[in-house]
Amino acid sequence: MKMKHQKYEAARLLSARWSRALLAAAVLVLATFAAAQTAPAQTPPPDVPYAMRWWNVLTPDEMVASLFGDGATPAQAQAAKKPYAGLDPETKRLVNATAKSIYGAGGHASVGAWWETLGCQPMRVAAGDGNTVDPSSAYCTHYPGSGKARILSAEAKAQVDKVGKALLGRSDLGVYP
Repeated sequence: MKMKHQKYEAARLLSARWSRALLAAAVLVLATFAAAQTAPAQTPPPDVPYAMRWWNVLTPDEMVASLFGDGATPAQAQAAKKPYAGLDPETKRLVNATAKSIYGAGGHASVGAWWETLGCQPMRVAAGDGNTVDPSSAYCTHYPGSGKARILSAEAKAQVDKVGKALLGRSDLGVYP
């Protein structure tokens, strides 16, 4: 009887060891899977040339306004007020996405042609003026030559030309219209 009890106890201990080993293996597999799911978020996004060019011509305050408008937290403002190469991955992703939204399909023949593809909100974002629709903004106007009633002031046009040439990778404004 004692021998039978010892065999039973040995089998129970072995089973408990296997259960712990299987549990540890399952936890390891789940942890590895969870890490793999979060790994892409930790991977720095690629450099986007047009995003880099546009971002680097904005002033620090324009950078914050383009991404967050007036609603930036102190941490967001601090993260945004850096050259493109110094951005953390999350802010860089936001800059890339924002630049893509104002760049559009590309292939613009001129800065004026590009500007006229934008609505009020993206116009403000591109110029570093804010990130909401505000028809009273100096940037929610049309490019000279568009034939529209409200056109950019000389000061606003200078900013649009600067950011447009950077974004589009142009050395000149191109001919518009």
